[in-house]
Order: sequence, then structure tokens, then C-alpha cells
Amino acid sequence: MVMGCKPDSLLQKATVLLLQWQSTGDTRCLDAVVEMTWITLERIVAGTLRRHGIHDTSVVEDVLSLVLDHLRRLPDSPSHGRCVARFDPRRAGCSTKPGDDPAIAFLHWLARDRAIDVVRAHYRRSHRVLAFSGLDDSAARCLQASLDPDGDDEEGRLTEVCIRLHEAIKKLEPRLRTVIDMLLDGKSQAVIAHVLNICEGTVSRLRCRAIEELQRLTAEQGE
Repeated sequence: MVMGCKPDSLLQKATVLLLQWQSTGDTRCLDAVVEMTWITLERIVAGTLRRHGIHDTSVVEDVLSLVLDHLRRLPDSPSHGRCVARFDPRRAGCSTKPGDDPAIAFLHWLARDRAIDVVRAHYRRSHRVLAFSGLDDSAARCLQASLDPDGDDEEGRLTEVCIRLHEAIKKLEPRLRTVIDMLLDGKSQAVIAHVLNICEGTVSRLRCRAIEELQRLTAEQGE
């Protein structure tokens, strides 16, 4: 029994397992919780994303990766630089009805919360990051503004810059190109850090390096 909690017989199965994982770090407990809730969490994430106009299944996988990352850090979160929300079955919101499993309610909240984080990041990037698959005028303008905010707004020049950037991206070193490609695919820095197993600060530095390299390469192309 976990100290300060109700007897195990009065707790739902997922709550017992999640508390044991959080207090002992026994991976068998986490595996069991994930196995019994994953399909439902996937459905919650997909539904939340759809309501905000995101239908890409790869984004669902990204959100679920963030949920799993949160759960994996529960045992050690107090000692980490970035703490995560701890599971407490007595906290308001961990259960909505008598007899509900507080851990299930917590996981449902976590899935929705991470999905909303990704949606917000997607909307923020939609105003800053262009899709390099098209060369329309609006994309060219966004592209020019992101790399040369003080430049003019001449249509022909903007389109030329966009074309040069298409070519320059192909010349980036693999790691920089991977980061740029994932950013342009709508991935957040948190998701990229998780996928590449690096910290978000490293992702930010790689992004800055990539933009500097793109500026240099496009300048060479224009000479």
C-alpha cells in the first residue's frame, strides 16, 4: 500500500498501478497502466485534434509520445529541471463520479492537455513557418519574413528566395535538415526533442544553426 492513500482494496486497479509506478519506479506497473489505457488515450487524442482541425495520424503519435514521456518521468520528476504534474488521487479533477478510477481520469486529462499543447504550437507555427511544398505568394512572403524581416516585399524576389531555400535545404547536414524538416511538418520543439532524444535547448540551437546555414547557402546561390 502507498503511504497516505486508501487501502488497495478501495482503490481502482489503474490508480494502484500508477501510484506504485510513481513511488517505486517499477516499470511493470507503468507497462500495465499503458496497456489497459492506451487505446482509449489514442481515441481521446485523435478526437481532440480533430476538433481543432488536425487530422494527421502522425500528430496523434507525437501527442501520445508526450503523454508517455510524462508518465515515464513521474518517479523522478521532483529532481528534474522540468517537473511534471504528479498524480494524486485526492486532487480535484482526478475523478468525476463516485466509483471512477482517479488514474483513468488523470490520464484522460493528460492526453487532452498534451493534445491542446500540440494544437497551440501548430497554430503558432502556422503564422511563422511556411510549407516549402508550395511556392505561392503567401508562402513566399512568410518565408521572406522569417529569414529576412527587413527585406522588401517584391513578388519576384520573394519567389526567387523561396526557390533558393528549397535547394539550400537539400544541402544541410543530416541533423540540421532533420530538425528543419520536422519543424516544417508542424512538430513542436518538445516533440522533436523527444523523438531525437535530446533536450529542447539543443533543438533550439540546431534550429538557429540551420537558419544561419540556409541564409549562407541562399546568399551564395544569389551571387
